[in-house]
Amino acid sequence: VRELERLSTYWGLAYQVSDDLKDEYLSAQIVGKTVKQERLNIIRNWSPDQQSRAASEEGGKHLFSLHCAMCHGSEGKGDGKLRTSNQISWNRPPANLVEGPFLFTQMTDDPGSIDRVIKFGIVGTDMPGHELLSDAEISDLASYVKSLRIKLTK
Repeated sequence: VRELERLSTYWGLAYQVSDDLKDEYLSAQIVGKTVKQERLNIIRNWSPDQQSRAASEEGGKHLFSLHCAMCHGSEGKGDGKLRTSNQISWNRPPANLVEGPFLFTQMTDDPGSIDRVIKFGIVGTDMPGHELLSDAEISDLASYVKSLRIKLTK
């Protein structure tokens, strides 16, 4: 409510915020927090359905070329066409998926952490989610990304 009153003062609006408007504003804040918390719980608890088939690294490589290479580069080194163009101002440049640093997922994390980042993106970064991809496609992509990291350690 103080924020609402501050905004009305900031914009030079000299009117009293009605109690109905205050109630509506507070309700929207509560609903927003609840929805956000529910969304975070969904993301935290999600894992791909593994019953359909084993992940395909080759299928993941194809999906990577379609959905990821524009930012991460064809070899996953963070040097894609969008990354190297001066047309985008990045909050954080695309990650080098081969060498890291891996700020949001580690190889020692639970097996689904890379899958979750691919599926839902990373809040506060330019990494989008790919929620329209099937669980099998997400698993394929994650398998390919993991293979990029493993090649570095060999």
